[in-house]
Amino acid sequence: MYGNQSIGVYTCVARNCMGEARSTSSLTVEDLEKRPRKQVEIVAPLKDTEVKYGESCQLSMQVSSSLQLPFAWRRNGTEVGFPDYIIGCEEDGKYFCNVVNATTDDAVSF
Repeated sequence: MYGNQSIGVYTCVARNCMGEARSTSSLTVEDLEKRPRKQVEIVAPLKDTEVKYGESCQLSMQVSSSLQLPFAWRRNGTEVGFPDYIIGCEEDGKYFCNVVNATTDDAVSF
């Protein structure tokens, strides 16, 4: 689902002198006004970056959507994340990956 979502949990409880029975469900309401109307596009691509051994750097790109989209960062095809990498996104469609304490393992060889 995309856009703003509201989620509520509802429970119905029926009782008699012998006990009670309950049933629970969730209701999700999606704001269709926030739904994407076209395919996402890259407006600011990743740039090649050089950093010294042991330093940190930020890799970033920006997409045409201001909605928070599902995303993942990969290094040589393998997904990366905390604690070696700090990843996230901002409201303006910017996605970032902070490489912390860079080593030769973080580099790409051709």
